Amino acid sequence: MELCQVELFGGIKAIVSGRVVARFRTEKTALLLAYCAYFLGREHPRETLIEMLWPDSDPDQARNSLSKAVSSLRNQLEPAGIEPGTVLQADRRTVGLNPDFATCDAHRFARLIEAANKISDPSAEMAALEQAVGLFKGELMPGFYADWIMDEQPRLHDAYISALNRLAELHSHNPRKGLEYAKRAVAADPLREDAHVAAIRLMVASGDRASAQRQYQALEKMIKEEWGNEPSQEAQNALQGKFARQTVRTPVLERSRPVVVGVAAAILPAPEEVEQTPAAVSPESRKGNLPSSRSRFVGRESELERLCDMLGDAQGPRLITLIGFGGVGKTRLALQSARNAQSAFPGGAWFVQLQDVDDPSIIPDAIASVLRLTPIRGASTLDQSAAVLSESPSLLILDNFEQLIEGGVETLPKLLDQASALRIIVTSRLPLGLAAEQEFPIGLLPLPTDDELESLQSNPCVELFIDRAQQKMPDFALSAGNAASVAQLCRELEGIPLAIELAAARIRLLSPRQMVERISQRLDWLTSPRKDLAERQRTLRGTVEWSMKLLDPELRTRFSQLSVFRGGWNLEAAEAILEWPDALEGLHQLQESSLIIGFDAADERRYRLLETLQAYGWSQLAPHEQTKLRLRHLQYFIDRAEEDCGAMLSERQLELFDKWDSKIENVWAALAFAESHGEWDQGVRLIEALRHYFGVKGYWGEILRWLEKYLAAKPANTVWHGIALVTKSASCIRVGDYVGAQSAADQAEQIIDPQDQTLYLRMLLAKATVAWSQARHADTEQIYGKALELAESMNHRIGIAEVHNGLGNAYTNQGNYLDGIKHIEIAMKLRREQGDLRGVAGCLNNMGLPLQQIDRLDEAMALFEEARDINLKMGNYSWLAHNYLNIGTTHQYKADIEAADEAYQQALKYYARIGDLSGVAAIKNNMGNVQRSRGNYAKARELYESSLEFNLRQRNMLWEAKNYRNLASTLLYSGELEQGWDYAQRALAKSKEINDNRGIFGAYEAGVELLYRLNRVRESFDFCAQCVQDAFEVGSPVNQVATLRVAAQLFVHVGLLDSAGVLVGASMDRLEDDLLNAMPDDQQRWEAAVDKAKNALGAKNWQRLIAEGQALKVVDALQLASKEIENFQKSS
Repeated sequence: MELCQVELFGGIKAIVSGRVVARFRTEKTALLLAYCAYFLGREHPRETLIEMLWPDSDPDQARNSLSKAVSSLRNQLEPAGIEPGTVLQADRRTVGLNPDFATCDAHRFARLIEAANKISDPSAEMAALEQAVGLFKGELMPGFYADWIMDEQPRLHDAYISALNRLAELHSHNPRKGLEYAKRAVAADPLREDAHVAAIRLMVASGDRASAQRQYQALEKMIKEEWGNEPSQEAQNALQGKFARQTVRTPVLERSRPVVVGVAAAILPAPEEVEQTPAAVSPESRKGNLPSSRSRFVGRESELERLCDMLGDAQGPRLITLIGFGGVGKTRLALQSARNAQSAFPGGAWFVQLQDVDDPSIIPDAIASVLRLTPIRGASTLDQSAAVLSESPSLLILDNFEQLIEGGVETLPKLLDQASALRIIVTSRLPLGLAAEQEFPIGLLPLPTDDELESLQSNPCVELFIDRAQQKMPDFALSAGNAASVAQLCRELEGIPLAIELAAARIRLLSPRQMVERISQRLDWLTSPRKDLAERQRTLRGTVEWSMKLLDPELRTRFSQLSVFRGGWNLEAAEAILEWPDALEGLHQLQESSLIIGFDAADERRYRLLETLQAYGWSQLAPHEQTKLRLRHLQYFIDRAEEDCGAMLSERQLELFDKWDSKIENVWAALAFAESHGEWDQGVRLIEALRHYFGVKGYWGEILRWLEKYLAAKPANTVWHGIALVTKSASCIRVGDYVGAQSAADQAEQIIDPQDQTLYLRMLLAKATVAWSQARHADTEQIYGKALELAESMNHRIGIAEVHNGLGNAYTNQGNYLDGIKHIEIAMKLRREQGDLRGVAGCLNNMGLPLQQIDRLDEAMALFEEARDINLKMGNYSWLAHNYLNIGTTHQYKADIEAADEAYQQALKYYARIGDLSGVAAIKNNMGNVQRSRGNYAKARELYESSLEFNLRQRNMLWEAKNYRNLASTLLYSGELEQGWDYAQRALAKSKEINDNRGIFGAYEAGVELLYRLNRVRESFDFCAQCVQDAFEVGSPVNQVATLRVAAQLFVHVGLLDSAGVLVGASMDRLEDDLLNAMPDDQQRWEAAVDKAKNALGAKNWQRLIAEGQALKVVDALQLASKEIENFQKSS
């Protein structure tokens, strides 16, 4: 498995899991890697490496230097999660790269050449040589002068030229292809006569004698200038078509340099320059003045490709303006595109820096200066420049043009008119406003979407940060330990390349995590120590201030005022809050200046500020100006929310929820201001107006935290105080805090005036919801009855629907499923009449619950899925969690454990997102069921007990009883019988307390089996007798059948097989799919008991007993069980 690729041709770099490592702790560290890579597979003695790299150092110091170099390389070369020493192997004696996990281009080149020398088949030889020359991207490590490199450089160079010549020879049957290799050989080493001779031969062979003559003349001129000689007889013969075919092959790596021996080819530039520049063009012959790249170009591949395509298209735009905020990377993109497209501009690519020019009349002089023109009397510098640029296709880059637009743009059409082959790239924070202009907006770099190491390595923001950080700290690398902090830092810096580079420059002083902690002061600490940059490029603040200087004073003030918004705004909000009648034109100017971003959301045009600009703008306002703006901001959003509140339960709710999604950051900002400035009642007004929206989106935790601060401020007993308490109670219910919900509802009842019927109704509904959540059935019916009477007297259709929905849930919890369905159907009808999709989805979900309990699983699943689809469309995260919980439970009843687990994972995600701890507890219980179904009882117990801990704290007695019952059954199968029996007793007591009939008989089932396995047989019969008695008194048909099976299994254990057979028969076909809800282990235990009795009695007797039981009524079968239990108790 290849984990690390080391490239030594043209420089040194390593590619580790797609990440490029091009900087190393020290030059000696790079040489250590190069030596180990070039001689791959060898174990190099430490003493040899020390003598080679640190010959003059103290031995102890040298050994320490080698250890540090090895440690640094391991950090850079071995991806996260890989055991140290996998790639770079080192022990006390030796160091070396592991050839199983590392490769090297130069090492492979040599091996391929060596293999080609031994191959007799021309096709196979050709394939090996083509692979080899494809690896050679430049000399071996130019710029490094270690003895071994100086020895190997000429040998590899000669091998490369000889390989090209051999390929040209092998392609003699295809002169065109062969000539490509011959030309590459000439370009790589113009002083080698054999390369010229090979090219001449192929040109002659292809019939192109004119080219052959020119090639010969170039060779003749070169030899005469360099050595005063004539070309060899071999060259003259080649031109005349007289040459003998080579009969003896000389191994490529052993071929000496031919007749012409001169200086080796020039050392190649940095790797990125090699890729951008054709090898045949020497630096001296290039035209233009493009500055060399001091760092790697990162990201913007798609923009670079588009821009290069425009430059390469003969019909493409001649004037391209790169537009974007300062620091977004306009200049880097312009320069990189010019380098990549340089071959299309034989007249040169010219870079004119205008950042310090503020007089438009100086633009022609700046261009002429770059072109190195000498002024001619009587001729304008613009005309001179145009004449030079018109000689052949040329590219002109005018950088930082924004301050020169007024009075300077007319220069550009004149240039383009006079120089027809000229292309111009302008970088500017503003468009130029010219007809010929092609605007090319430059956006921010894409932000990381997660914290996973693998995906972060390919994110442009992260890649840029790592690359620039390594300029300061070469062995810095992305790792599992810093990945999350680096990703968060890039998000906080909003994908602004300049901000990321400035942050990376501080890597020696601050870790990524520390940078994140200081992000609120980004304008102050994001600075560069480089002295060769303009002030506006050395600090983030300087970049922003330069943009501000381009605005007129009023627009500068408006920009600062816009920083009152969070997350964005629309035109109406800007006009109202800023009292800005000309907002449309002002926003247009700010967007054109790249200071605000326009985007479409919820069918309207919206705008936003980068947080960096928002922080700057806010800092420019005096405190009293800030307060005045925030008061207007708070009032504006209260007014808009109150306008929309009533329609949020109508057919417009989807539209309105989308609308407020785009405003939510402003809502939080308004509430924060209300809190910090004591505008408490105004804050409650805003929460009240948006309560339906908050409910759908699941913002219960955020609302609770705000309301608790409000209530802690001891507000007066106003209507807003009552509303706050009712809202707190409802919010507490949704996060599972039933104690808090009850307390808030009780307090609300004390201060709410009954004459305020709407608010009083909401208080009653909150109290009733707490009561049924805690399975206080009598209280539930009494409170709902009072609420229904009030709602009907008011003709409050929504309130009536709420009551019926709540009663349906309450009856379902009691096991009265048919009444539950009846009430939910009434609620559903009312919700549909209102056009309340949210309410409809809730009723669909709640209707599925009783259907699920009476084993109409397909109907229940259809309702849950319909509700889920509605809630997905609405973004109703809290109800989505409930839907997935119920879908999972239904899958589990259908014995599809994997589908259940998948649904539970979805539910857990949404519950965690909205902070619904009661939902998390429910999911943990049900995930415990999944683990139990898989036989993983230890994990199941852990999940049940975690769920129980929360439900005990919140007095959620319904789920508390379920937890006890599930724990009892789990410990039955894990063999922890005493603890299981304790849980069974608790389950029975709690289920009876809350009148949970289904739970009662589940507790009996586990308890009877636990007592029998504890060898407490008499007690197990006593417990079973209680079960039968309760089945007579309170048992539903489902529970009566369950009781027959409990007794039948116990009878099988003690050998009462005839009675067991009758009870099995009596339990059969009484319910539709009545075994469907059994857990797998319970089902297996039941089937084992039935098989044991059947096998002991024989098939004939068994059929007789089954038929006898089927002829009985369920109550008669229970009577039979009771009598058998009584007889056993007497006999024992």
